[in-house]
Amino acid sequence: MSIKNTLLLSSVMVISAATPATYAQPETTRRVLVAIENGGAVELDATSGAMLQNYETGPNAFGAIYSADGRKAFVTDKTSGELVEIDTVTRSVTNTLNVGTQPQQPALNRNGRMFIPLSGEGAIAVVETVNGLTLSRKISIGAASKPHIVALSPDEMHLWVTVQGYDPKVVALRLDESGEALAKEFRYDLVPRVIAATDSGAYFTAHHS
Repeated sequence: MSIKNTLLLSSVMVISAATPATYAQPETTRRVLVAIENGGAVELDATSGAMLQNYETGPNAFGAIYSADGRKAFVTDKTSGELVEIDTVTRSVTNTLNVGTQPQQPALNRNGRMFIPLSGEGAIAVVETVNGLTLSRKISIGAASKPHIVALSPDEMHLWVTVQGYDPKVVALRLDESGEALAKEFRYDLVPRVIAATDSGAYFTAHHS
């Protein structure tokens, strides 16, 4: 397992997009779900930029992601602590779940298991999303830590986490059917920000502490 770091002055978050066959748009249409900092989320046509739908998801939306088949979307709200589920076919909010303090950008595996960094309580929330929303457990990342962004490796065997706060670090968690376990921690004279994972390691942006 290896890791490389890149120092950038700013970062851009890429929100995942998908187009299910049942969606009432041409199959070539790509959609982007964008969380709006002052509240709610919007779905855009990625080609034209046209707004397809506006969703009321809370006062301070932060993270947004689609399910693998594109039939569902999810938005986190840092103020309310909620995860909001959206049906992209009916274009309606269908479920909400309080997951913890200050949830940020989630990662979602192919089986519908979601990992949400909780920057306000030093943990990762694990949520099952296939049949409704169920908070299974929380993974502690350390006292006074602020988990920032998570990324799944393509083979879904590792979850990478950038951690800010008292002890800035990058954490790799090993994933299997039994759950999650700490694989390794990496510390630099940097505060990590956005991260992207590969099967052999990860790349992250950072700034000086």
